[in-house]
Amino acid sequence: MGNVPVIFIVGTNRAPTPEGRERIANWSKEAHRPLFMQDTWWSGMHDSLILEKNNQYPEHLSLWFYENLDARDKSLNDPGRLALVKDQVSLFEKYGAEFVWRAIYECVFGFRSGAIFSPMGKEATLAGRAPIIYLSALKLTTFIEKNYEEWFSHQAYETYIPLLMKLGGLRGYDFFRLVRNRPESELAREKDYPAFFSLLYFDDPASLEAYRKSAELAAMQSAIQAYFSGTLNVKWDVAYKLNTFYRREMR
Repeated sequence: MGNVPVIFIVGTNRAPTPEGRERIANWSKEAHRPLFMQDTWWSGMHDSLILEKNNQYPEHLSLWFYENLDARDKSLNDPGRLALVKDQVSLFEKYGAEFVWRAIYECVFGFRSGAIFSPMGKEATLAGRAPIIYLSALKLTTFIEKNYEEWFSHQAYETYIPLLMKLGGLRGYDFFRLVRNRPESELAREKDYPAFFSLLYFDDPASLEAYRKSAELAAMQSAIQAYFSGTLNVKWDVAYKLNTFYRREMR
């Protein structure tokens, strides 16, 4: 783990009643969101809603981009933010909303249309304004995690992702590694996160669908399965539609 960008994933489900959803939305708009935005440590924030409802995944997704883990830790330990999170948890509990995901990942490498950035730097949020984001991850045993990262950082990086980046409508491809032993997940329903996940940015749902059906993706998936001599099951396979995006110039 080095001085590389990290992403804080926060996935939530809305309150089950119209009254609860309205109360939380109003409180978030008038109080929580403006105060969270005053945090000086984040560099970008992507706020989105699930493209196709699926109870396996959170309805609402916020991606907080940070320059490095130190910046995220300073944000996490800020007394004002701690008080905000406590108030948010209380409001969620009152109206039946829930945190589904809360986890931190560090960026291993990233591709952008026409360019490769490794390790990632100021480019970390350049694709964040894409209307559609897609999260993809496999279930991996601890035994094969290291080999999987090595395969992805060489075979996928050198051969398959450059081919995928030629597909129309794909703006960016980031590969992330889980930062373990963090306290963020304590408030969330999910406790078991994938060791790695890919975050892809698309122009529209049609571009995502073309990616899913592409021969290039099929070739990469076949290569992964062949290399690990077995079936690797899917952990995450979900898309979100952009609601709002904020970016702050990195120091």
